[in-house]
Amino acid sequence: MLIGGCGKTLSLFLQGLKEVGADPGELAAIESTDINKEARTITLNHPVKGHRPRVLTVSQELINRLEPLMKQSGRLFDDEQLRNAFLYKRRTMVRKLSNPRLQKITFTTFRHWFATMEYHRTKDILHVQRLLGHKNIQNTLIYIDLEA
Repeated sequence: MLIGGCGKTLSLFLQGLKEVGADPGELAAIESTDINKEARTITLNHPVKGHRPRVLTVSQELINRLEPLMKQSGRLFDDEQLRNAFLYKRRTMVRKLSNPRLQKITFTTFRHWFATMEYHRTKDILHVQRLLGHKNIQNTLIYIDLEA
């Protein structure tokens, strides 16, 4: 509901967070040269918080939506603008849908959701660790909800 209710660029960024489980700072730092349309991959060349650089596969839909932004040089997203737009849109959607639980969603929530779903799908904690770019398995355990 939240992604669908956002504008073009913000919904694209949120879809990217949901699909790749990247840290918001890592995804905000991608440039057009980091996207391989043929292989459907995004290279995270600007890791944050000591993460490892990595190459992640994405859907064709995400690649198609990124294509118009790829014409510009430099970063595709403005982190501060996205954050402000997200906070505004989230408040609006909370009121519009009368759903206060939406207020609890942050950019990092998408990373937690991704890690938990990937772990439940594969049952491989080391696979999830590699996808998240963590060097220490203890950091990966923070992101996985083993109760779900």
